[in-house]
Amino acid sequence: MTRRAVMMAAVVFLWPAAVRAADVVPANLQAAIRARAEAVARKNAGVWDRLTTDDFTTVLEDGRLQTKAERLVQLKGETPEPLPPAPLAEHFTTYGDTVIQRTQGSDRSWILTVWVKRGAAWRVAAVQITAPAK
Repeated sequence: MTRRAVMMAAVVFLWPAAVRAADVVPANLQAAIRARAEAVARKNAGVWDRLTTDDFTTVLEDGRLQTKAERLVQLKGETPEPLPPAPLAEHFTTYGDTVIQRTQGSDRSWILTVWVKRGAAWRVAAVQITAPAK
């Protein structure tokens, strides 16, 4: 698997069982994080699509912008894999119906995930991946 694929796998998908500060993260958001992580690992495009806003973008570690449509094509072409290990660090900050999830992967990269609540459903609107310093 390429470094880019590993980074993408870590984006949404760091196993949510390791969610820190679970007392401040709503149960339905924890469930959405877990479902999206499993969807990425299992390459379940339908579930990933449902848990992702239509205007979703990812800023990849090399600075390129990837749209939802581009990520769906990529996801469908990937091979299922096990869930990644628990994150080294994870922090959640809530701003009304928006939650910022900051996660440090086992490779020391940082992933910033923006969750938005529409009605009763949580979806990811944006992700940014920052590679560790060399």
